[in-house]
Amino acid sequence: MVEINIEPRASPEQEIPASYNGFAFVIDGSVQIGETVLNTGQVGWLDRPSDKDASVLRVVAGESGARLILYAGQPQRDPIVSYGPFIGDSKQDIARLFAEYQAGGFPRLSELKKQRL
Repeated sequence: MVEINIEPRASPEQEIPASYNGFAFVIDGSVQIGETVLNTGQVGWLDRPSDKDASVLRVVAGESGARLILYAGQPQRDPIVSYGPFIGDSKQDIARLFAEYQAGGFPRLSELKKQRL
């Protein structure tokens, strides 16, 4: 996971192994990734390339620049349990997540814009 701050109209590139899954979440501004434009609060899922070589993700910032989070990694193939909005690795993990959420322990993505990660 990496936070990327991009100056207006800049276009950084990030190499990503072909076996990785990933997504980009725009915290502020807008970006273009491939043919897709993402604005503040939007998520774009990365396609996996068909070959086995690493791919290069090119992000182009909009007129006001952008701040985004890129999350990518090797799939772990671990068992998962989902219930409501939560995903965990066991029923106990889901119960823990519900308790944390009800206690106000989760930051809101809308608040990330106001703070530096």
